[in-house]
Amino acid sequence: MDDISLFKALQQNDERAFKLLYNRYWETIYYLALHKTQSPTDAEDLTHEVFLDLWKNRKKTTIQSSFAAYITTAVKYKVFRWIDAKSVRRKHARHLKKTAPLEYNPVEQQLTFKELYQQIEQNIDKLPEKCRLVFRLSREQNYTAKEIAQQLNVSPNTAQNHINKALKILRLELKEFLLLVFFLSYWIGK
Repeated sequence: MDDISLFKALQQNDERAFKLLYNRYWETIYYLALHKTQSPTDAEDLTHEVFLDLWKNRKKTTIQSSFAAYITTAVKYKVFRWIDAKSVRRKHARHLKKTAPLEYNPVEQQLTFKELYQQIEQNIDKLPEKCRLVFRLSREQNYTAKEIAQQLNVSPNTAQNHINKALKILRLELKEFLLLVFFLSYWIGK
C-alpha cells in the first residue's frame, strides 16, 4: 500500500495504517532529529512527538505533495521548537546560576540554624521570669492564653500580654537573625 493510501486510511482512524507509516518512517525521522539534537534520548522523544501529533491531528491534516515530505518537514519544525526551548532553558539556567548562592553547604546551613537556635534560647532566657514561663508554655507546650491563665492563676489578658511582651522583646533582640531566617527559609523553600 502506498503512503497516500495509508494516510487516507489513517484519517479514517485505521490504527494498522498508522503502524505501517510509523514503521516505514520512524528511523528516518529519528536520524533527522538525532543529527540536529546530538542526543539519542531527545531524538527519540521528538520522533514520538511527531507521530503523536500526526495521530492527534489526523482528521485535519492535509498533505500537499508526499507523505515523506510532510513527515520530514514536521520533524524539522519540531526540532526548531526544541532548539528554541533549549535556548530559553539555558538562558534561565544562566540567570539562576548568577542569582543562586555559589554553593550549597548543608553542614554550614546546619551550623547557622544551630547558632540561630542558640541565640533564640539565650534571648528567651533573658526574658523576665513570668514572661519567659508564659512564652515557653505558649510556644513549646502549645497552650492557649486561656490555658496558661488557668495554670498560672492569672487572667487570660495577663497571659496574652506576657506573650506579646515576650514576642516584642525577642523581635527587637533578634532583628538581624530574623533577616537570616527569612533568607534561609527562602533558599530552603526552592
